[in-house]
Amino acid sequence: MLTSMKRIYYILPTIALALFATVLASCSDSDDAVNTVSGEEPVQFFGAFNGGSVSTAAKTRVVDDQWEVNDAVGISGGNYYNTKYTATEAGAMTQLAFNSGKEIMFSTEIPKFSLTAYYPYTYNHFYDYEDTLVGMKEQQTMAMAKKYDFMYAAAEAERGSVVNFNFTHKMCRVIFKFVDGENVTLKNHRWYLANAIRLRGTFEPYNGKIQVDKRSLPGVEDTVGNIHYPNVPDTLFFFPQTPRAGTLVLYHKTYPLPNEDPYYFFEQTYKTDITLPELESGKSVELKFSVNDQRIRMVGFTINDWNDTAQPDVSATDTQ
Repeated sequence: MLTSMKRIYYILPTIALALFATVLASCSDSDDAVNTVSGEEPVQFFGAFNGGSVSTAAKTRVVDDQWEVNDAVGISGGNYYNTKYTATEAGAMTQLAFNSGKEIMFSTEIPKFSLTAYYPYTYNHFYDYEDTLVGMKEQQTMAMAKKYDFMYAAAEAERGSVVNFNFTHKMCRVIFKFVDGENVTLKNHRWYLANAIRLRGTFEPYNGKIQVDKRSLPGVEDTVGNIHYPNVPDTLFFFPQTPRAGTLVLYHKTYPLPNEDPYYFFEQTYKTDITLPELESGKSVELKFSVNDQRIRMVGFTINDWNDTAQPDVSATDTQ
């Protein structure tokens, strides 16, 4: 009889511990998805370019066509302000994971609300993007260009479904394309655009509003321009605006010797007065210039939505 009681004595605590562990595991699993006490549930976010899925997303970034891991966006809405979320994987579409701030939650009292998101994230977006200068110097490297690759998205969040942010560009991309004309082979040239494009403006991440500062002076030669070498594209982006009449100046090096001695060359200067088309938010403008031994001229332009589609929305040729 004594032996039997000892067995009962040892077995009962073991059963109690097993039941207690089961309860803890159940609570832990539940806490990962929904807090049963408060009814809170984390919102799941995805970010995409141009269409909201990998199959439809195209080259829509200034630098490339993909998210990079840890690319950061700021999300606001309801009682949440500028919460930082980061990309979890590279690609045209990515899940956005909570990083810092106050994690955005559904609750029993608030099962749905409106949200906005912007890129690139900055700690205090009310001040960091005021009176922003975006000239050639600010776009000289990929790392610098990403700081001004302003994008914005808005979405409705409802409990039981994920939130897909479809980001669109707020700046305007301008591609300067120079082609060989009569008796000219463009191997090494540099250029600048003067008096045409204003470089200062503001971006308001909480509502996506972007505008050029009309009080600012158009860019001068040391602000807008490029040097045409490999891996330095003649692609820039600007605040949306109506450009003023300006001048494009191109310097072209010519080598009279067959071996093209880099220390023996002539630099020829070309100038042309131009009027650029409207630079609209989310548009991509390609300007085509022809250079011959007498002059440079703009021979046409195309305007597309900034998603690299094959057919232009607007096109023009022989503008001068």
